[in-house]
Amino acid sequence: MAKRILDSVTNYLIDNPEKKFTWSDHSFFRKWYDENIKNNPKRKKEIKNLIATGKLDLVNGGLVQNDEAGPLAKETYTNFVEGLTFLYDEFGVRPDTVWQLDPFGHSSSTPEILKSLGFKNVVLNRMSDAYKNTLRENQDLEFIWQGDGEEEIFTKVLHGHYGVDIAFYFDTRWFASNKCPNPIDTR
Repeated sequence: MAKRILDSVTNYLIDNPEKKFTWSDHSFFRKWYDENIKNNPKRKKEIKNLIATGKLDLVNGGLVQNDEAGPLAKETYTNFVEGLTFLYDEFGVRPDTVWQLDPFGHSSSTPEILKSLGFKNVVLNRMSDAYKNTLRENQDLEFIWQGDGEEEIFTKVLHGHYGVDIAFYFDTRWFASNKCPNPIDTR
């Protein structure tokens, strides 16, 4: 599945230079690149150009969006070091934003770990509905997160679930429990 996504997205980006796409899980990206791109000079040049120009935005740096609630720090570091090394060695890029949309829980050591790896920002999604609702109500979806240590990291929590802010929901089927400001589909 990742191959089909990456093939179609990169072809689309080449044909539509005004567009941009963000990719996070680099274990899939690395497998696709090693098996399909690395030994094809023309395609390799196209992909490197998409990355160099920011059209293919590689965020997170880790091989996967690691679990934060259960693993030891060593596993978290290994995940990031493996992914960051691949991205830097192959493309000369070093993401500064962590994309942690799907972990079930976040560790109080996360800000310290991420800052020690050189990250500046983190985007989160999953958390209890009650806590996310409180953040939304207080307009606190962006904040400075300080965990166990002294390190702090700028944090953005997605308004919806894997989605954009409610003002951008134009299809009532996407967010049925809230009023859409400009619905274009009432089915």
